[in-house]
Amino acid sequence: MDGEGGGGSGALLVFGHRSPDTDTICSAIVLADLVKGTPARLGEMDPETELALRKFGAAAPILLSGSAEGKRVYLVDHNEAVQSAEGIEKAVIAGIVDHHKFGLRTAEPILIRAEPLGATASIIYKKFVEQGRSVTKQQAGLLLCAILSDTAIFRSPTTTQEDREIAEELVRIAGVKDIEALGLELKKAKADFAERDLAKAVSSDFKVFPMGSGTLGISEIEVTDDARAQAKAGEIVPILGKLKAEGGHHTAALMAANIAARASRLFVVSDSPGIVEAAFGKKLENGGSIYFPGVLSKKKDIIPKLERVFSAAKK
Repeated sequence: MDGEGGGGSGALLVFGHRSPDTDTICSAIVLADLVKGTPARLGEMDPETELALRKFGAAAPILLSGSAEGKRVYLVDHNEAVQSAEGIEKAVIAGIVDHHKFGLRTAEPILIRAEPLGATASIIYKKFVEQGRSVTKQQAGLLLCAILSDTAIFRSPTTTQEDREIAEELVRIAGVKDIEALGLELKKAKADFAERDLAKAVSSDFKVFPMGSGTLGISEIEVTDDARAQAKAGEIVPILGKLKAEGGHHTAALMAANIAARASRLFVVSDSPGIVEAAFGKKLENGGSIYFPGVLSKKKDIIPKLERVFSAAKK
């Protein structure tokens, strides 16, 4: 059965990356039921995720502290060691469900399910269907919130027709009357960063990627107004500088995505700003940022371009 194997002892822990978002948390909760595991998380949840759990009456996964060494684990929504729990290289990995490119090396063959869909939640729903299992109303609501979050309410270029079809099925099961209204409610909770601790908002989604001879740390927040984001540059740049120094990264960045305007602003602090500018053919301006009309996905539009230039610079 999917989820069995891997050896080891103790409870099977199902968790996502260190900076948990809605797809990470909701996917862990629902998959844990399928693989008979315990949902866990590696960090604090953001307001959007908290709202999703409240709306569908779900408890927060347990907070996993300390090392994963020797533990039986099932990973969702990530596969990079630098994004996972401490000691993940010495954990017993029972399986992985993800929608990102692969970068994790394992000591032995494991169960891996990876598809280029807009959200890990879409893959998990497919696993339920394939195993002849029905999702509950609560599970459908959680998976739907995850899909709406990761696809930016189907506006992200990572969205597929399959994501849309799965979401329609989940809407029916969850009894959601207005999917657009639900998506906007979730996004508003996440976009109200001006009313939150800005340092916490920037660091809550901070993911680390091996890049060139070092690492890139990048986070994402959602905004309703680019001018509002620009006005915060004087606060954002020092926060990125601190995250960069603490993690020893060559570059730290923040993508401020405006879903309504279908555009983003990327704030950057880097040891090699010229390489960053070369990646996009644009100059850093307005407090160390670049404006991107039509860009809403860091996974598709930002990270691959940075990987190419930093890899080339390493040679």
